[in-house]
Amino acid sequence: MQSITRFSTVTEVFDDEQIVPASGLYPTMRLLTRAGFPSAATHLQMTGVGKANPAAKLATLLAAMCTGIDTIDGVNVLRTGATGRLFTDIYAPSTLGTFLRSMTAANFAQLATIAADLVIGLAAMAPMLTPATRGSARSGPGREFLMLDIDDTVLPVTSNKEQVGHTYKRCQGLSVQLVTASLAGSRPIILSQELRNGTASGKPGGATELVTAALATSHASFGPHTRRILLRGDSAYYSAQMVAEVLAADGYISVGIKKFPNVVAAIATIDDDAWQPIDYPGAVKDPDTGHWHSDAHVAEVPFTAFTSSATPTSMEVPGRLIVRRVARKDEPEALIPVYDYYTFFTNLPTDQYPTTAADQIHRGHAIIEQVNADLKDSALAHLPATSFAANTAWVHLAAMAYNTLHAAAALTTTLVNATSASIRRKLINAPARLIRSGHHLTLHLPRTWPWATARAELTAALHAQPPAVAA
Repeated sequence: MQSITRFSTVTEVFDDEQIVPASGLYPTMRLLTRAGFPSAATHLQMTGVGKANPAAKLATLLAAMCTGIDTIDGVNVLRTGATGRLFTDIYAPSTLGTFLRSMTAANFAQLATIAADLVIGLAAMAPMLTPATRGSARSGPGREFLMLDIDDTVLPVTSNKEQVGHTYKRCQGLSVQLVTASLAGSRPIILSQELRNGTASGKPGGATELVTAALATSHASFGPHTRRILLRGDSAYYSAQMVAEVLAADGYISVGIKKFPNVVAAIATIDDDAWQPIDYPGAVKDPDTGHWHSDAHVAEVPFTAFTSSATPTSMEVPGRLIVRRVARKDEPEALIPVYDYYTFFTNLPTDQYPTTAADQIHRGHAIIEQVNADLKDSALAHLPATSFAANTAWVHLAAMAYNTLHAAAALTTTLVNATSASIRRKLINAPARLIRSGHHLTLHLPRTWPWATARAELTAALHAQPPAVAA
C-alpha cells in the first residue's frame, strides 16, 4: 500500500461538522440506558464543588472510556464533529477533573454499587458470558462451572499520587484487585473491583469483601441455580475467611498455597511413580498411545487446609493438595533432574476431577491476566489524578466501560469473545456522517466496512433505528 502520488499537494482541513468519530457510541449508550445506568448512577451522593449532575458526568467519562481514552483530556473526542448532535450533557475535561477530585472515601461503596447494578442490568440485556463454540476450552474439564477468578495487578506510578507504595513488582505504584466471572472459553466480565495502596499488592487484604460482593452480583446477574461456582486464585488468596464465603455459597475453591512446612512435608510423601506427565509447553503427545511425554508432571495428596493454631478448627477445609513439578531448564546437565514445584489446594471431588483435570482447571486461572492486560491497554494505562479517591472512581469506571463493551459485543455474532481493543476498533470507533432529514437521523458509515454485519446486529438488537445496511 502506497500513498497516491499523482497529486502535487494534499490539504487537510478540520471543518466537517457532520462527522461522528465514534458512531458506535450511539447504540452503546442506548444499551447503557436500557441496562438502567441512569437510575444506578443516582447512588452517587457527592459534596464539594463538583457535585452537580453526577450521573451525567459519570456517563460522559464512561462513554469516553468506551472509545479507549486513558486520560481525562481524552474526553475531548466526544466534543468533535457532530457527536454533540447525538448526545446531550457532554462535559468538558476540566469539569470532569473537578468532578473526580471531589470524590471522597464515602463514595467508594456507592461506586461499587453502581458498577454492580450495571453488571446486573447488562446481563439482563445481553448474553455476557457466551462459552466458546470450539477449541479445548469448550471440551475441556470445568465447563460446567461458573469460574470466579481473583487477582491483583500493579499499576506502576512515577508521579506523586496518594497511597503509592513499594509493590511486590519492586516498583512504586498502586494495586488494582479484581474478581472476574467466565464460562468455558468465554471472555471474562468484571464482577467487583477496587484500587488499593501499593504496599497491599500481592496480599489478600480486602479479598473477602470483594468476593462477597462478586458472589452477590453473580447471584443477581446469572441466577443461583444455573451453575456451581469455582473460585480460583494464586497463593496470595489462601485465606480461610475468603474460602469460607465461597463454601457458604455452595461453591468450590482452587487456590494456590505457599510452601509452608506442612506443604513441604506433604510433597515429600509423594511416590516417584505417582507423578503423571501433563500437556504443558514443550510436551509431545505419543500418537499411538495418546500419552504425554513432558518435563512437567502432577501428583496429589490428601490435605486439610487452614490447620494453623491461629485458625479455628471449624474453618478447616478437607481436600487435596495438587502438586505440579517442572524440570528446570537452567540445569540441563544435572545427573538427577532438578524440579520447581507449584502447589494449590482444591476441594473439587476426586472422582469427578482427577489430578490432571484439576490441574488443567486451575491453570485456567490465567484468563484473568487477559482482563488485566485489557484494562492497562486502555483506561488504566494511566491514573489521572493525585487524589486516591479520584483514581478509585477512575478504576470503577474502567471496569464499567470494560463490561459495557463486552455486553455490546455479546449482541453480535462475530465479536462475542473479542478483546476490548478489537471491539473498539470494529464496533465503537467507526466514523460516520450524520445527516438529518426532518425528525430522522441517518448515520452513513464507510462503504464496505468489514464489520458492518456486527454493527447492524447491535443496532437491531436495541431497536434504536432500522438496521444498518452493509454497502
